[in-house]
Amino acid sequence: MDDEDHSLRNAGLIQAGFPAMLSATLLVGCSLMALSDFSGGEQGAPDGSVSDAFSQSTDATDAAIDAPAVPDPTDGDATPAPFCASLSPQPSVCLDFDGDPAFGSWNIDNARGAKVEASSSAFVSAPQAAYFSRAAGAAPGGVMVLRYALVTANAPNELVLEADVRIEKTTPDDELDIMTVIFPFGADSVELQLSTLDGTYRLQQWSFLADGGNGGNETSFQRPIALGKWQHLRFTLKLGATRKALLEIDGAPAPEVSFTLPTGFGSPTLELGDGYMEGGASAFFMDNFTATVK
Repeated sequence: MDDEDHSLRNAGLIQAGFPAMLSATLLVGCSLMALSDFSGGEQGAPDGSVSDAFSQSTDATDAAIDAPAVPDPTDGDATPAPFCASLSPQPSVCLDFDGDPAFGSWNIDNARGAKVEASSSAFVSAPQAAYFSRAAGAAPGGVMVLRYALVTANAPNELVLEADVRIEKTTPDDELDIMTVIFPFGADSVELQLSTLDGTYRLQQWSFLADGGNGGNETSFQRPIALGKWQHLRFTLKLGATRKALLEIDGAPAPEVSFTLPTGFGSPTLELGDGYMEGGASAFFMDNFTATVK
């Protein structure tokens, strides 16, 4: 390539390259100006600037890191709601033996070597259950009862009692009452009891008259007790024209049995435990009792 060609090439490069170089210079300058506009200088960044946005983002991130974790209600370490408070709809009466006092507003009757007390040695809902016990060799007439006066506006058509029960020991030929409903008729009363006798659950009916007379009978539900094992008992009394009692054990129904009951009874009283024990050692746990009036 001769000198003339070099001159022409250089002239072309200058003509072609100078505008490009000038454009690049202008772009760099604009970029520097743009960055200086957002830098804030010594006066600090104006409101809404990139500096403020970055600072706010950093603060939010720090806050998210420092914030305590929200407890997960499904976490195994979460504290469950007390049994009675967890029920929906609420039953007419509920006693989970976990409050303070453990027996709520129920009346306690302990006598002659028998007693009911709160115990943490066995339960279905923490931290405790009721423990009904009578010592061996105690005198006849032992009492271990929780009693509650149920107020109803009208005579109920049905009364459903439920509880988790674990029978520890019984005495042959001596009944052990688990739940009782007392129906008043003026000065007289009739008691319907879910009891155990000779290893099976039974319905017992007792009539107590103001003149001192009384009488009773019993009918087997044909279902065995299970010593040392929790069982969920659902004891239903149909108080309408049918007059039937139904026992369900862990959801499995036993044959219905019949009972008699005069009309015109008042608000019933509930009893948990045994109101009269003749002899021998007996014991059972109870947890999560409910009564529903229908």
